[in-house]
Amino acid sequence: MKTIIEQLSDIVSKGFSDAGYDSSYGKVGISNRPDLCEFQCNGAMALAKEYHKAPIAIAQEVCDKLAGNSSFSQIEAVPPGFLNIKVSDDFLVSFLNEMERSDKFGLECGSTRKIIVDYGGPNVAKPLHVGHLRAAIIGESVKRICRYFGNDVIGDVHLGDWGLQMGLIITELRYRKPYLEYFNGEKDVTVLVDQLQSEQGARFLHKRNRNIIVEVDEHEELEVKPNFLWVSLGQIKELLRYPNVVNMDSRTVISCIKFGSYSEHSLKLMDRVKRMAGVHSSKPDSFLYSVLSADNHLHELQDIIQWITALKFKYELGVTPIGISNMQHWVYDGNIIHHEANKYFDVIGVRVEIGNREVVSWDQPMVRSAQEGLMGFVVKK
Repeated sequence: MKTIIEQLSDIVSKGFSDAGYDSSYGKVGISNRPDLCEFQCNGAMALAKEYHKAPIAIAQEVCDKLAGNSSFSQIEAVPPGFLNIKVSDDFLVSFLNEMERSDKFGLECGSTRKIIVDYGGPNVAKPLHVGHLRAAIIGESVKRICRYFGNDVIGDVHLGDWGLQMGLIITELRYRKPYLEYFNGEKDVTVLVDQLQSEQGARFLHKRNRNIIVEVDEHEELEVKPNFLWVSLGQIKELLRYPNVVNMDSRTVISCIKFGSYSEHSLKLMDRVKRMAGVHSSKPDSFLYSVLSADNHLHELQDIIQWITALKFKYELGVTPIGISNMQHWVYDGNIIHHEANKYFDVIGVRVEIGNREVVSWDQPMVRSAQEGLMGFVVKK
């Protein structure tokens, strides 16, 4: 579909031809004096020298040929030789109706290109203000227009001066997550334990924890940061006996440590040496055999893993998010979300205040146990 200027140029070019002049001079452009007219043709100015006539005379001849054309509400020749044009309402309505019927409103797409539009570009070291919207709006418009033409367009916002901010973030991460560099691959360490652990399905949705224990080089100077203290593994195991000292997260990490894998012959030899040395253990030998023996078991490890895997496939867990108001047997009393029989757990809101963190207070929901849980193992000698 031709544009308005192309259609007007065809009409005016025919006027030049009908007046006996070269039609190529009938090109129409947008007027630089919108107070006088909408479109303008300056072809008569260029023809004056070729035809040895005054440009206003040529413009008037062409204007006479175009008089009465329904596409114009007004067309006039003005000194020194311009054609001033105003289009009619009928012409505009006809053009818009043709656009509506055409694919992509008459847009003719040529060969496509890959275009990168870089716009926006606020300085992140300084405050944003309303002026930044100008480049963002113009850039987004250009991107959409180019994409509408069928081009492969990539929009990009260049953020300048972000070195300080990244430095602040890195420093803050080191403060919030001390020793993180020993677990993210930045430091050369020996990984002793690396286990993925799923949380309780009744409390957490699709949450996974990664339990890691690493060993640093014995010659590395490791800074003891505030609120940290070196303890031995034996001391941690001893602290496990005390209630409310070692939290559940630490207990799960410690539980991933492999005790050892020794043959029955080695264990019996060790037991014999202990007796000869007069060493007495508070734990029975059967307990040590169960913990350390590589042979003292009923099932092979691979069989146990297959048994657990089979149970996972046997019972499929389906989770569908629903609104809290649609939950059956759960009640919100204005303060707490709880089960109508006061089972399972409650969801409460708490305000936390602490003095030795970067954020000293916040509000958050918490899960409170409504019943005491019990986990145990049955042991047979």
